[in-house]
Amino acid sequence: MKKIRLHLLFVFGAQLVLCRGLFFGELPYRRDLSRLFVPLKHYLSTALHDGWFPQWWPFDGLGMPLASQPLASLFHPTTVLFALLPFGAAFALQFFLPLPFALFGTYRLGRALGLRAWAAALAGAVYSLSGYFLSMTEFTFSSLAAAALPFVAWGAVSRRAGVLGPSMALLLLAGDPVLVYLALGTALALAWRRAPARSHLVLVAALAWAACVAAIQWLPTGLLYFESSRSVGTVHGSTFWAMGTEQLLGLFLPRDREGPGHLLGSTYLGVLTLALAVVGGALRGRSRAGLLVVAAVSFGLSVGELVPLWKTFATLVPGWSAFRFPAKAIAPFVLVVAVLAGRGAERLFRRRKWAPLIVGVVTLELALVNGFLLQTAPASLRDPPLLVATLRAKGVGLEGATYAYRWAPPTPPKGRLEDDGRQLATLAPSSGAVHGLPSINAYVPGYSAEYGELAVREQWTWLGKLSGVFGANVLIDAEGVTDLADALPRAYLTTGVKWLSRPLALAYLRTSGLQAGREVVLEGDSPERPPGTMTPAVVHRRGDTVEVSAVAESASVLVLNEALFSGVRAFEGERELPVLRANHVVRGVLLEPGAHTIRFTFETPGLRLGAIVTALALALGAALAFRRRIRRRCSAPHPGPLPAAQGEGGS
Repeated sequence: MKKIRLHLLFVFGAQLVLCRGLFFGELPYRRDLSRLFVPLKHYLSTALHDGWFPQWWPFDGLGMPLASQPLASLFHPTTVLFALLPFGAAFALQFFLPLPFALFGTYRLGRALGLRAWAAALAGAVYSLSGYFLSMTEFTFSSLAAAALPFVAWGAVSRRAGVLGPSMALLLLAGDPVLVYLALGTALALAWRRAPARSHLVLVAALAWAACVAAIQWLPTGLLYFESSRSVGTVHGSTFWAMGTEQLLGLFLPRDREGPGHLLGSTYLGVLTLALAVVGGALRGRSRAGLLVVAAVSFGLSVGELVPLWKTFATLVPGWSAFRFPAKAIAPFVLVVAVLAGRGAERLFRRRKWAPLIVGVVTLELALVNGFLLQTAPASLRDPPLLVATLRAKGVGLEGATYAYRWAPPTPPKGRLEDDGRQLATLAPSSGAVHGLPSINAYVPGYSAEYGELAVREQWTWLGKLSGVFGANVLIDAEGVTDLADALPRAYLTTGVKWLSRPLALAYLRTSGLQAGREVVLEGDSPERPPGTMTPAVVHRRGDTVEVSAVAESASVLVLNEALFSGVRAFEGERELPVLRANHVVRGVLLEPGAHTIRFTFETPGLRLGAIVTALALALGAALAFRRRIRRRCSAPHPGPLPAAQGEGGS
């Protein structure tokens, strides 16, 4: 038992060393971490400490639902950290915990497959320190899901519903839909063998229970999916960031530290690891066929359209066409390589004296080659740069589309943190979210489909004309910060109304006939009002609620430049008002003459029902666990009565 712990502790120690900056007040900064996940989780932390749960993200894409976005992982158990700890400590722990979790899960999977303790620890080192897994730490929802994948495989191999159900629930709540499909396929492949029908039904019931536990996440996600940009296509094609030639070579050849722009900063597994996996794959062993099938399918999907598998999945699997990064599908392949490498090492190095050496060599090699993926930066990197001061001096707010930008960041010199920080603060101003400005709206999959039609698909029209209509007052590009003439306020009253059908409304917004501010385009069929006057309104936000105060001299439309989704409601006092789709994207309310204070609220559709289903599933799971424990106690053999004591001299 002592040697088992030493092998695991050695790998765990390597993980601690790689993440040492986290324990000295630093935070990771690579790419999407500083541009999206740090500001998003900071917003979450602030809200929870202020006593409310955020359901709306107001900073990008004219605002979008937050709780329904899986990438936020709001319902994952680690979210509790942001309510209990300061933001820096909570983020550091959520970033770090997937590493030891993946290590232990792969270790348990290896043991279930019959590996010795040291070989299972080797498998854990390979998976948790692989280029794939450390690359996924850039996306907190993906690393949380990838850490649960070995537990799902362990539960399937050992046919333990008590492991399979909770681990699948954790993976669902982590919020990576690609890994949900891959984990389900992995579980089915590894559990598929001759067994009593009841055994199969128990595993299916465990998966169904996991889906019910995660209802609080997937039910709102499903209800709002068709209002998001993902329902009408992806930002990139399915070949974007697939496993290309360079990534495939990177499996056994260390790449340049920064590498080209790709989802995976590294794919390195190493020649030794791959050689051991080849040996392990050639050996007979438990679940060998299932492991090889999982590896083959995973690898085939990861190369995108180089083989027809990705297109087949896009045709047959619901929702698969919305995924855009085939490289993510490499996860089960890496996990299989890890356990097969443990099996191969066990066969080649039968003497125990070789165990510490082989575990140490593989661990150190992977840590040294892939360690650059875990770089952290001191708090000084997050000091407000000149761009932030410039925007604030111009009165740029923090909500809605307050600025437009042409995103064309240069590639920083290799390995130079200060230059990367400069890049994050200049030509990619979205990363200013670290300092309170919006993050990359085109990368957040929850912005509305209507916003995507205007701002993403027709970027030049948006930059040249429409961004100002929706409240942006500056344009940022390589030339600097430029004021946008005739930019409209975030909220305003207008007396002019043009009623059009949805297709005609979208077309009219693109024409030169639109008299922005003096009229608003509403969807429907009612009498038009000619272009008239525009009056700014006063806007206040309290949590997810927006209050707009204005005085209407005549019958008017109040326009709030914030996206319209199901769940948005408007109230004046206790009276609810109909919310209309204004200018194809945002919110409008018809007002009579007089002073008004309109309160816009947002409640995530399906959240309440999902929470009820989740609570019932958790209660059922707890009841079944308690019942099983009672049964075990009752079925345990009881010691017989003690023999009567006899005196020294006998009877």
